[in-house]
Amino acid sequence: MTLSILTPPEEQVADYLSTRVDTDTGQPVRRLGLADVREAFAAAGLTPGSPVLIAVTDAHTQLTAFLAAHYAGLVPVLLPRVCPEHRRRIVADALGAAALATTAPGFVVRRIATGHPRLYEPGQAIVMTSGNSGTASGCLHRVSALFDNARRHAEAIGLRGTDTVWLNLPMHYSFTLVAQALAGIVTGARLVLSGPPFDPAAYREGLLRHGVTVSSLSPSLVRSFLDDTYELPSSLRVLTVGGDALEATHVKELLARHRGGELYLTYGLTEAGPRVSTLAAHREPPERLTSVGLPLPGVEVAVRGEGAKGELLVTTPTAMVRRVGHGAAGRRGLVAADTVATGDVFRVDDSGHLFFCGRLSDFVVINGDRVSLRWVRELVGALPGVLHVRTEIVHADAGRGGVGRQRYRLHVTAREASQTIRDQVTRRLKEVLLRVEFPCDVVVRELQANEFAK
Repeated sequence: MTLSILTPPEEQVADYLSTRVDTDTGQPVRRLGLADVREAFAAAGLTPGSPVLIAVTDAHTQLTAFLAAHYAGLVPVLLPRVCPEHRRRIVADALGAAALATTAPGFVVRRIATGHPRLYEPGQAIVMTSGNSGTASGCLHRVSALFDNARRHAEAIGLRGTDTVWLNLPMHYSFTLVAQALAGIVTGARLVLSGPPFDPAAYREGLLRHGVTVSSLSPSLVRSFLDDTYELPSSLRVLTVGGDALEATHVKELLARHRGGELYLTYGLTEAGPRVSTLAAHREPPERLTSVGLPLPGVEVAVRGEGAKGELLVTTPTAMVRRVGHGAAGRRGLVAADTVATGDVFRVDDSGHLFFCGRLSDFVVINGDRVSLRWVRELVGALPGVLHVRTEIVHADAGRGGVGRQRYRLHVTAREASQTIRDQVTRRLKEVLLRVEFPCDVVVRELQANEFAK
């Protein structure tokens, strides 16, 4: 199969799904063919351009249904594999969905009624955004642009038709869908579909069992893996990390655990299609390991703001058409043709490399001092045993002059919520922060067995 910026022919995709996609469930899976799923959508008698929610429990059917709905002239919307009925209804109403696809027990497409049904255009898809944008908002994309973005990513990391790609992140994530699944289709690489929960030992064993050569992890999963002593197998040629910032300490350790392998740090966002930039960390000097690299070919960036850093603007041919769903009009999005206002603060060095500095809402002003919450998260996130750190802005009562005071709460997820972890966090904060910069509260919690962090 050759790279193409166009949506591949339906027959080619059907053959790919039946011959180049495997699962790692440990149990027999009844594979649904693309033609059969497409026929189920056609039998529902929906108007072309109707949005259809896809709420199925296995990744192979998710991918098959997404593509089948597209080839049937409908607008697919992937939901999480476990999505409560009430949440489905909220999303359906927000997007004006016409139908819901489930597997109960076979593949069923059921028409649904919403208060404000909507029609989009055949050839489009809606990719839901992460929880920080709300549970019922998404980005309307051209499917051809998603395939184009997949091709650009494949070229950036050197994905080949002879590779085996391990998918252990949820299929409804834009990165998984585009940079892994669709990239597999445009290159012909074999896919192995897995999923949460993540376990470092099982992950390494799965890579070896399936002969995986390309894998992707989120920073949270990287920290979980590094918390053990495992090394990445030599058969793994490429590892990519994206979705959030990864501390330079962890990048160096990951390189040490993957000697001779390729490590790519990536940046992107759903609004952009999603992939924007790539850093080949295995080729870079230590001082550049905090960068997310250079923009992909054909992608242009600019910094909006005063001084050396500001909000990153991304101009890309794979940008979304527009935001859809609840509050779409009030959220950041396109500021010009194919140009996305990311809401992320960056600086760009003289060589064009991008350095993430935080988000526009990632600072608090305490007694006149501006505190970077990203910096605080990195301080704590580098501690052994810490898997994820997030900050919550807390608005205290108004002080003098009636101006509300900002504080922040630190939420730490660790392998074990032990007193040792709590003491380490407190000690690190005291070592680095001024008293005025301290969080008003620190909450340490243990990673739950069924929890999956993006």
